[in-house]
Order: sequence, then structure tokens, then C-alpha cells
Amino acid sequence: MAKVFQVDSGKTLTTNLQYYAKFDTDANDFSDNNRTGTEFGTPTYGTPAKINNAIGLDSTKSARLNGIPTLNDNSSWSISLWLYLNSYPSTDYTRFASIQGPTTGQFSTAFCMRTSGKIYVQINKTNQVSYQFTSSATLSLSTWYHIVILCDGTQAKLYINNSFDSSATKTISGTANSNGSIGINRDEYEAQSQMNCRIDECGFWNKVLTTTEIADLYNNGNGQTMIEEIPNNRRRLLLSM
Repeated sequence: MAKVFQVDSGKTLTTNLQYYAKFDTDANDFSDNNRTGTEFGTPTYGTPAKINNAIGLDSTKSARLNGIPTLNDNSSWSISLWLYLNSYPSTDYTRFASIQGPTTGQFSTAFCMRTSGKIYVQINKTNQVSYQFTSSATLSLSTWYHIVILCDGTQAKLYINNSFDSSATKTISGTANSNGSIGINRDEYEAQSQMNCRIDECGFWNKVLTTTEIADLYNNGNGQTMIEEIPNNRRRLLLSM
């Protein structure tokens, strides 16, 4: 059976979806791509969670989501996740997620928390920073936030709880490639990060999400998840029972 989103106004959220980690019991991909995740340090799955369970992360626990398409500085992409901070990092610019590059001169991104409670986004290529910006909003502890970061190859944007927060325009160009994976509490070069947090319902698309799609994922603050679609003939049978 096909996998679909519970809320999808335009029936477009599965288009160009490359990975969707529900984090209920593991870091594997629930989408029809059926990709696999790798765990480090035995992350825990449980509550608090936004939907069902969430992955628990700290200085020894992280995950890698494998098999996304290789990206470069001209690629369009979006990442969506729910983030819950147990504590602020003791070191500024601590990664909670990243798009990983194979070596230090390649395309990569760093999605970080600052000690102030603000989000910092940095997109790199060929040993240079192509985009960087810090959120206007400050995140509180023990609160779920919906985070969307997207890039169209020219401009990168951050949305928090279905509201545009901040952006940056590309300052350099090039074609260095990523290595096709997303780090969860890992930095862009595969090192363990130090965030003490929980992450839930993480999706990655190789397209720019529309404001309607972002609103559907936020779902009035309730969040949502992917489910197996019930075929019409089976749905009719269930309704008749």
C-alpha cells in the first residue's frame, strides 16, 4: 500500500519526498523509498513526542538518514522536523541536524542551536560559507517547535511554527556535492554532536516546500505523520462491516 500524509491539501507532499523518519521505533525511512537509517550510541524512542514516539538524543546518541540524492549549491531542497530542547547547548553553534558532505571541501549544511536559544543555519561549499543566518525567534526549553529549512539554490529560508522567521541569499557559487545523507545530532562531517534534545517526524524533499505544504505539516500545531493508504475497495469493505 502507498504511504501518504494524513493532511495534504494539494496531494503534493509525497512529490519529491526522499526520506521520512517517523522515529517511532527506529530511524528508517517510512516513505515508499524504503531507505534505511543508521543509529549511533543506541538512541531511545519514546515520549515526550509530537506524534507517537520521538528519538531521544544526547552527547552519545545520534542517527544518520541514508540514501538521499546528492546535492550541490544549486539544488532545491527542504527539511522539516519537530524539535524539543531538553537544555541549551553549552557550546555555541551545536548541530542538531545536518546535510553531510564527504570531505571538508564539499557541499554541506549545519543546522545549529546557539547558547542563546536561537537557531543558526549555515550552508557551505568548497571551504566557504555560501549562506548563513540566525533566527529571530528564541526557542524555549521543553517545548515542541516545527522547523522547516529550505533552499532554492539562490535563497535559504527558515520557518518556525508555520511562520517565516529569517533568510539569506547565496554569496558564492559552485558545484561541490554532498554525500547523500542527513545527520541527526551529527555534524556535516560525521562527528557526534552534543545536543540534548528530541526530534520527531523528519522529512526531506528535493524541492522547495510551498507555504501550503508547510502549513499542512504544521497542522495547526498538532503535527501529523505518514500512514499507509487504505485502498478504496478495502475502505468500502471496512465501512460495510
